[in-house]
Amino acid sequence: MISSSSGFLSSSITVPHNAVKSLLFRCAELLLGISVYKFFSLLAAIRCDFTAYLMFAESLLQKVFFIYSRGISGGGLQVLMFTFIFAIANLYGTLLWALDAPGYVAKGRNVTVASIASSLVDNPNYVISIPVLADLNRTDHILKESMEADLFQPGVNFSLTGTFDRGSPAILPPQRAGEGPRIWLDEDGFSVATDTRVMTSVPLGSPNVLTDQLYCPNIITAANNNQEQRVWNCSFQNKFAYDITQNKLLGRVEVHWDEASDRNYSFTYVDPNPRDNIWASMGTGAGNMAMMQMFTVAKEKRKHTFVATILKTNLATASGTPLSPAEVRDLIWRTANPTAITTPEQLATLANTVTLISAQSHAYGINYGAENGLSVAQVNYELLNVDGLPGERVYTMFRVSIVNITLVRSESIEDSPTPFDACDSFFANQAAGGKVYMTDCVAHEVNVRNGGYFWGQTDISAVLLLQGLGKSAVESNTSVQALPEQNYQWTIDNHQRIENLLLSRGYILGLDPALVSIELSVLGPAVSYLQVLLVTLAALLAAVSWVCLSYFPSIHWSFTSLINLIVTTNNDSPVTVRLGYIRDMPEIHLVSGGTETVMRTDAGVFKLEGDLVSLGLRSTGLGDDAPVQPTQMKSGEFSSDHDSHKPEMAIKEESREANRTLVSP
Repeated sequence: MISSSSGFLSSSITVPHNAVKSLLFRCAELLLGISVYKFFSLLAAIRCDFTAYLMFAESLLQKVFFIYSRGISGGGLQVLMFTFIFAIANLYGTLLWALDAPGYVAKGRNVTVASIASSLVDNPNYVISIPVLADLNRTDHILKESMEADLFQPGVNFSLTGTFDRGSPAILPPQRAGEGPRIWLDEDGFSVATDTRVMTSVPLGSPNVLTDQLYCPNIITAANNNQEQRVWNCSFQNKFAYDITQNKLLGRVEVHWDEASDRNYSFTYVDPNPRDNIWASMGTGAGNMAMMQMFTVAKEKRKHTFVATILKTNLATASGTPLSPAEVRDLIWRTANPTAITTPEQLATLANTVTLISAQSHAYGINYGAENGLSVAQVNYELLNVDGLPGERVYTMFRVSIVNITLVRSESIEDSPTPFDACDSFFANQAAGGKVYMTDCVAHEVNVRNGGYFWGQTDISAVLLLQGLGKSAVESNTSVQALPEQNYQWTIDNHQRIENLLLSRGYILGLDPALVSIELSVLGPAVSYLQVLLVTLAALLAAVSWVCLSYFPSIHWSFTSLINLIVTTNNDSPVTVRLGYIRDMPEIHLVSGGTETVMRTDAGVFKLEGDLVSLGLRSTGLGDDAPVQPTQMKSGEFSSDHDSHKPEMAIKEESREANRTLVSP
């Protein structure tokens, strides 16, 4: 095997099976051997060395004896050269195998994951984290590799194509007014929303958590798209900034199970598992990163699949250094969603407000829903002055967080979720990567049902984190440092591709592997253009040598010893020889006559006597079992039933004349 990147040398032409490839190479080897044999037969004919021609078909030992008897000259040299070159020709197939580069190609075919489900690993990672590098092409490559990693056992070569049965979402119009933007899933209040408590906080070390807490008032209004929107705009004391910065997890999803639990402010958060999902820590504090996750919620026999995206970026200065108003405005305008309800006037007011009250923490946010009811979004802008001791500023941070939740698929399931563990309160199962690991069994002050009540199940099936969208928090005091344009644009341009890959992985882990198609790569035999050329060359040489030997010398030089025996003993009744083969083969007999044994056909006898061979002797007419009395030949004589003794040269001349009368191919 050789290594080459050349399209001519590398294996690129697929063949059905290795047996076919072996057959091609073996045929090429045989054809080259035939061409060598025919070529040397032609040389022997040119030299009129019939003995050397006969030696080509003999065993190696016989050739050695012949070369030894003749010496390295004339026929001996010719037989020696034939033996050497013919031996090399027999290695032609080995040469063709040695030219494999590498001799196989990966052939792809689309299959569902369910067809090779037995090759899935038992506990694949559902959280994938990749860096956004300066070389975005390298980032593309890492993204694809990471999304395919740790799914199948070693030896399964596959590729996630992003092709899957996406399904269709089923939504309802808003069931109750005044609840803010939600994705409504049934008539009993089952719905999904962004975190409505994103701007609530209890300061660190507060002696009274009931009275000393932050609640930023929000206003729910009707929007132009027949959906409600929630808006908040408030300033607050800096003592709340640390808790909001360090302890408030961004991108949380609320699941409201029914109207009764809603009236008691009871719902479930779809939260990351801190044991294996690093968003539990990275979703707080400062930093420039993005996260996308697929999660499902199941209630009774209905299951809904969502995809959520979160972008978090910030500007930061240390030791009370004020933020640049121009940089704050630039970051606001660059991250503004053009499809959001946030108007240019609102953004301009926000930018001016933030830059004017830099001494006090401030929050402005908007929570809105899409007109089709399939998604909800939330944009939150926070100016946070984090103090150490009272009055001692540690750093100032302007943070932007953007959350979007979209319903992807709704379906009916055969079996309702069952409780993972017993609980005396309202609770739901929590799962990750398709596997339930706990319940959120939390006691409520007011039970709307008697005893424990099981709501359903949430599952974070797949998570992708994009780290390093910008510089670290302490280094990002300008908009370009916080969120470089090329990195931000890359996330926008590749959003659909990333979503398809994430949903493919999530469907495999959390839904049904039969819904996802992958390209399965199977190594198949292949040949290169060079190998095809060499096989063709062997066939061409064989054809040319065969034609030359058939038409230029007399036909005896293309006959085997068997055919020459028969045609030279059937002079009165010539046999028909076509293309070097006898169609009607006469019988050949070994007949013992006293101390002699001869070969004969029905037309003549071939006998070795002394240094000469008796040719063309006619049958005595005796039966097969009767002894044959061959005509005795002496040196320099040729005898038959009709010929008297003649000189040797006359015998040769008449033999040539007889040969010309044979039926040619």
